[in-house]
Amino acid sequence: MRPAKQIILRVAFIGLGIGCLVGLFGWLALRPVPPVSPVPLPTPNGYDDFVKAGQMVSGNAYDYRSTNEDQLRKFVAENAEALKLMRTGLSKECRVPMEFSTNYFQKHLPELSALKGLCYVLAAEGRLAELENRPGDAAQIYLDAIRFSHESMRGGVVIDKLVGIAMESLVLTPLEKLSRNLEAKDCRKTVQLIETVEAKSEGLEEIFQKTATWVREGGFMQRLASMWAYNSFNPERGNERKMKQKVNGLEKRRRMLMVDLAARAFELESGKPPKSLTELTPAYLKAIPVDPDTGTNLVYVLPAR
Repeated sequence: MRPAKQIILRVAFIGLGIGCLVGLFGWLALRPVPPVSPVPLPTPNGYDDFVKAGQMVSGNAYDYRSTNEDQLRKFVAENAEALKLMRTGLSKECRVPMEFSTNYFQKHLPELSALKGLCYVLAAEGRLAELENRPGDAAQIYLDAIRFSHESMRGGVVIDKLVGIAMESLVLTPLEKLSRNLEAKDCRKTVQLIETVEAKSEGLEEIFQKTATWVREGGFMQRLASMWAYNSFNPERGNERKMKQKVNGLEKRRRMLMVDLAARAFELESGKPPKSLTELTPAYLKAIPVDPDTGTNLVYVLPAR
């Protein structure tokens, strides 16, 4: 009876997998796909520096949180050239060189892995700065990582966006904790840089459209890549809704951090907390951040006076 049950389970899983594939392909096939208009790549392209820097990374940064200060210092020193090249890439215009070909995913997946590994090196560098009691430097490093996460996925598809979300989440958490200890000038600088990042961010609908085109114009591997990217979602489970929840959740955290930093800078410089968010504009915030879920001004409870 046991072998028979195993066969039944396998058949059921295969059927479920086929159903997910059919649902995903059907969803992508039904999306309106605009004409393919390749965007010229910048010359030089900072993305090339990112990939090369990621390939230069040595050692394992994935357990950096449990690594002691001396080990972190050694690890960061070993990857100094990779970090330098990554920051050179940040000084240039960046765009993912996306191809509508059958073998694009095989080439691109190792690049995504290298980029994620490089972000862990940045997280390790930021952690070292914190341990050395350099909060301002740590904040700048985490901001470099946030910029890197956005620039390394510019022009890409959903797979790139998901990797970018993972990278930004990695460094946003320590930056949120660190924000309580920053000086006013560092708070101001951080807010300004985050506002710049947000102003340059690509819209999610544009990414969905590029992904649908990419799947249609590519081949079987692109379809498998899309299934991986959407985590085997099907239309009933809400592909776009789940993706938007991920993006909105990260945007809301980032904007709450901006308000926290602006309020801290205001209090450090005036000696009292702001009465309302309007007191923070335009000196500390260009405008009150918008809640991505509601499209209205962010609701934020300021500290009691």
